[in-house]
Amino acid sequence: MMNLLKNKYMRVGNNPEKTKNQENILKAHRVVVVFYNPDSEADYFKELDIVLDKCLQSIIKTINFATTNITLINNNSSEKVNSVVNKYIEKIDKYIIYKENKGKVYPILSEVRSVYEPFFNNRRC
Repeated sequence: MMNLLKNKYMRVGNNPEKTKNQENILKAHRVVVVFYNPDSEADYFKELDIVLDKCLQSIIKTINFATTNITLINNNSSEKVNSVVNKYIEKIDKYIIYKENKGKVYPILSEVRSVYEPFFNNRRC
């Protein structure tokens, strides 16, 4: 009886994921950019999308993509940030969007706990 139940619920064959020839590429460095650009017309926040654009442009021009990954953490920013991020989305390894502003420390600690790179750099934009 036990043998009959075992065969009924067991998988048959080989896992197709094991036959894929994908290489696990670990890089040595990760750059993390945490940003919050609210939907505000105050002078302080007015051109933060331009600042973010310059920041990402600078990172992409100066890093070695063979050894570095990029993570962006959007802390519930305004919609105009999406056009800036979309310009660079193909170069970004990981893009995280929070539905509420979590501050700076929580997103960074969450990311540090989940990455395998031995070197981690937080970039201020």
